[in-house]
Amino acid sequence: MSEQSNRDYSVDESVLAYFQRGGGCTAYRCANYISATREEVSKSLQRLKRKGVMKNKSSYWEWKAPSRQEVGYD
Repeated sequence: MSEQSNRDYSVDESVLAYFQRGGGCTAYRCANYISATREEVSKSLQRLKRKGVMKNKSSYWEWKAPSRQEVGYD
């Protein structure tokens, strides 16, 4: 993995952990919390959205909790 993709992965992990704890917020607020730039967080949120983990309405982002079947409860 290149240095850039390692950084992207670590930002993705930090963003996902933040949203799993907090539910939802804007990219700007998340960036302040995880000590990353808003641009890095925005790119990370877009990657996570393509994976089906995040959803957004305007500038507000939310974590999409997996269904019970995806987690293995049913």
